[in-house]
Amino acid sequence: MIRLGFDPGWDGPPWTCPRILGAWNASSDAEFGRILRSKAGKAKKYDTKSLPLWLLVVAELTNDQESHIFPRGEAYLSYLHEQVSATGFDFAAGPFQQVWLFSEFTEDKVRLYPAF
Repeated sequence: MIRLGFDPGWDGPPWTCPRILGAWNASSDAEFGRILRSKAGKAKKYDTKSLPLWLLVVAELTNDQESHIFPRGEAYLSYLHEQVSATGFDFAAGPFQQVWLFSEFTEDKVRLYPAF
């Protein structure tokens, strides 16, 4: 039996569980690659009338704990950009002029392509 408890004084996840205290989500180049390829395939069907096409990847969904990968701090942001680069996705040849990661939870955003 797993027992979850709430600690209101901790500035982290609003729960504790001794069996999973070290379980933190991390971005995955494989998952980003899957998302980029899937969305690029769908974008081929779009008639943008020569207007720029942006991709918004939504993270930190309230009903999906696996989506909580939004970077907090420069080290995490650097790691996120490394993961996106490791996908091997050819952004220059792809359909997206810009790709953004958006946090539903905090409404923060980070531009993934073109990287700063």
